[in-house]
Amino acid sequence: MRVRLPSPSALLQRIDWRLVMNGAIALAVIAALVALWLNSERFMPLRQVEAIGALNKVTPAQLQAVVAPLAAEGFLRVDVSAVRDQVQAMTWVRSAAVRRVWPDTLAIEIEEHKPLAVWIRGGLVDDQGKLFAGQASEVAETLPVFNGIETLSKTMVEQYRAIKPQLDAVELRVTSIEVNERRAWTVKLDNGIELVLGRELKPEQITRFVKIYPQVLAPRLAEIARVDLRYTNGMAVQWKMYNEIKGSA
Repeated sequence: MRVRLPSPSALLQRIDWRLVMNGAIALAVIAALVALWLNSERFMPLRQVEAIGALNKVTPAQLQAVVAPLAAEGFLRVDVSAVRDQVQAMTWVRSAAVRRVWPDTLAIEIEEHKPLAVWIRGGLVDDQGKLFAGQASEVAETLPVFNGIETLSKTMVEQYRAIKPQLDAVELRVTSIEVNERRAWTVKLDNGIELVLGRELKPEQITRFVKIYPQVLAPRLAEIARVDLRYTNGMAVQWKMYNEIKGSA
C-alpha cells in the first residue's frame, strides 16, 4: 500500500496561522516567566559560602562581609568573577578561586600569604617575596626585618633562606637584612653582631663565619661589633673597644 503524503505547500495552506501566532505568544510569555523564576533569588538562593584552605588570618566574618553583597543575586546569578576579585583584594589573601556547588553553595578556595619578614617601611614580605599590607603586630616578633629596594624583595627572601640553615646550626637568628642604595648587603644577628657582606651575599661567606664562630668569636662576643666578610678567603673583626675609643676621642 502506498500512501501519498501531502506536499509542503498543501500543508502550509491548511495551517491556521492565527492559532500558531497565539501559541507562539503564549510560549514566549511562559518562557519569559520561567526565565524570571529561574533567575529569581527566591527560586535558588545562595545559602552558604564554603571556605577551602588553611586559613589563619582570614576570618568567617571578614569573608561574609565581602561576599554577602554579591551573594544577594542568588545561586545562578552571582558573579563568580566579582566574588573572586573581592576576595583576592583582602589583605591576607594571596590568591582565590571561586566556583558554584549545587544546589546552594559558593566554594571559595583561598591561599593566604605566609609572612616571612617585616618590611621596614610598612607591611610584610611573604615567603614568595611579595610585599603585602599586613601589620607587624599580626605576626611573630621573631620575624626578621627587611630594609631594601622593593624590587629586590624576592632576592632578599631567597638569600635569607640560603643562609638561615647555616646560622641555625650555631643557634643564631637573623634579626634584619639590609640592602642599601649601592646594593651592599648587611645582616644583623640576634647576638648583636653585624655581618658586612658587600654587593653580593654568598653562602660561602656565612660558611666561613659559622666555621670559626663557636670557638673563636663566641667567647669574645661582648667585644665584637661587626664582622666584615667581603674578603675572599678571610674576614675582619671590628671590636667594640675601638668604637668606644674612637667615639670618645
